[in-house]
Amino acid sequence: MAAVMAVSGAFAVNPSKSLSFSGQLTERKGMPARKLTSNLKASELMRTPGSPLQKRLTRADEATQLSMNWGYCDSPYLAMPSNAGEFGGAIQLSAEKATTWAGATISAVTVCTPLDFDSEREEDGWYVYDNPVKKVTVWVKEALDGEPVVSTTADLDSEGVIFQEIPLDQPYTLKAETPVYIGYTFQDVPEDGNYGIFITDYNYPLDSMSCYVWSKYSGYDDWGYPVFEAEDYDWSELGYDYGNLCMKARVNGDILPTNVTSVYAYQLPVYAAPGEPFEALIQYSNAGANTIETIDLTLEVEGMEPQVKTLDVAYAPLAYGEYSLDGAEFECTTVGNNIAYKFYISAVNGEKIADDDLDIIEGTLLCISEGYAKNTVFEEYTGTWCGWCVVGYAGMEYMAENYADKGFIGIAVHSGDEMEVCDVDQPYYEISQVVTGFPCAYANRDMSTEIYPDPEDLEYYFEMLSEVPAYAEISATVENGSAQNTLKLSTKTKFGASEEDADYRVGYVVIENGVGPYVQHNYAAGLDDDYYGFEDKGELVPLKFNEVARECSEPAGVAESLPASIEEGVEYPFEVEIPLTGVADAKKVRVVALVVNNINGTIENACEVEVPGYNGVKGVLGESAEPLMAYGLKGGVALRANNGKASVYSIDGRCVAREVKGSFLALPAGMYVVTLNGKSVKVAVR
Repeated sequence: MAAVMAVSGAFAVNPSKSLSFSGQLTERKGMPARKLTSNLKASELMRTPGSPLQKRLTRADEATQLSMNWGYCDSPYLAMPSNAGEFGGAIQLSAEKATTWAGATISAVTVCTPLDFDSEREEDGWYVYDNPVKKVTVWVKEALDGEPVVSTTADLDSEGVIFQEIPLDQPYTLKAETPVYIGYTFQDVPEDGNYGIFITDYNYPLDSMSCYVWSKYSGYDDWGYPVFEAEDYDWSELGYDYGNLCMKARVNGDILPTNVTSVYAYQLPVYAAPGEPFEALIQYSNAGANTIETIDLTLEVEGMEPQVKTLDVAYAPLAYGEYSLDGAEFECTTVGNNIAYKFYISAVNGEKIADDDLDIIEGTLLCISEGYAKNTVFEEYTGTWCGWCVVGYAGMEYMAENYADKGFIGIAVHSGDEMEVCDVDQPYYEISQVVTGFPCAYANRDMSTEIYPDPEDLEYYFEMLSEVPAYAEISATVENGSAQNTLKLSTKTKFGASEEDADYRVGYVVIENGVGPYVQHNYAAGLDDDYYGFEDKGELVPLKFNEVARECSEPAGVAESLPASIEEGVEYPFEVEIPLTGVADAKKVRVVALVVNNINGTIENACEVEVPGYNGVKGVLGESAEPLMAYGLKGGVALRANNGKASVYSIDGRCVAREVKGSFLALPAGMYVVTLNGKSVKVAVR
């Protein structure tokens, strides 16, 4: 069965349409036993002939008037257990949309059938499942807690995880200023078995109307699975926790929108040689009631006339909610860096889109004939509390071992643990606010593209980005600073083209190897899949961490470190002193020098330099290789106080527990200091 509609590695999600993750959706490998499996590549999950959903969608007879199967969800991705006996779901069609579509009718409700995981098998190249639930009642209400205005009970298909459209016995007519709830109730849900009843697309919703659940929902467990153990049935809004509910409604009427698209993702190069053609791709869905046959794709490049290409839609006729991927060749003749562009669909089926309705993607290009050799910086966001961050640990270690001499520079950015650098008063705080889930990584601080930091994805992005020349080159040396526990960083920077009103700065990050040991949570423990060896380790793994970010400049770099007017090939020197207040062992320190582009916040190039000599530079954190005496867990602190009594203090010095002896102390979320036998350690409680 098809997994979620995914964007292939070379794509960037449109920032204006970004589908992100938060809360319990952040750890995306967190449901290996219940994630729907697919034998398709991500790029093949769009609407292709015979794709799983298109192949098995059962649909009522099409009306002669405009019609669309409206809803919030993409393809089914996540299936989870729910209450036995009864389970319901609903989505809301807002009062605003009902007013716009007043007079249109809802004639059918589409549900995604439940599945029995144990029945998974392959048929004709597809993974298929049995459906353990036999009956469903579909309905339309004007109040979520009210009685249905119309409803129909029907038999469910015996196959699991298919979209099944069920006609209503009578249509419902939309009314102005009246919200509508479209829903279903599964009857006689089995109690025993490995069933997935609650099915979502796992996409972060645009609003809370996309997933209402009627159940005994009482929260979620440590793995992010929902728990259905409340005493009474009630409605819950769960979209922000689990994604959009997999259901839709058939809406009919001549008032429905036509020739409308919704852009999901795009691909443009970050570099183009002047005058040489390059391909630009766009992934979009049909957001109108008529089918789409052609689109006009427009690229506006600074200093050039707009380039317009008329394209036959790859998967025409494209119906409402279906995706297509289309592209054309364009060129850039404006030489320089930060060349602004606008990229958008300008017409559908030959009908020009009004300027106010254009869904415009904006960005910048590097357009030069030659550049410099490039080092690529990957900043991985991680924490010892994050059980799936073992994947990022494995990915960064793999890249350091295999690509450090080929231009890979890794930086582990920790948050919420003893190596924290994302707190509100720390320089990484501002950048980290963009992060939508742990673990993740960003290459050269391009925050529009979030990378899952397993070895395969990191390698893919590194090899792709290594083919792009650098606009700037930076070299650096480091020596002891004028005061103890400081370093002096000296850099030389030059650029591939002359530029007036330039906005570049030198920045830096101090990184340290062999930090710890600290106890890393490990959600891969005991799993059957390959998790880079962590499946064979315990749920808590003492690790030493490498490339740990310790000190760093402001994200924009150091003020006035580079001139506002630059000349091609001219070398610009700069010196800055760096404090080492966060370092444990200066002998394991390196400095990453950066050229930061403040037009778009990205890193143009970087270099990594060892710290020579250590006179006057001492470790300041007093870390030790001894096993930790305490570590943070969800809801408290685990203590290793067998030979003494521990005391626990808040981060501002208040004693919250004195002379504790035992294995666990329950505490609210936050940072604490644990002391025992004259030693102290800082821990994070989730």
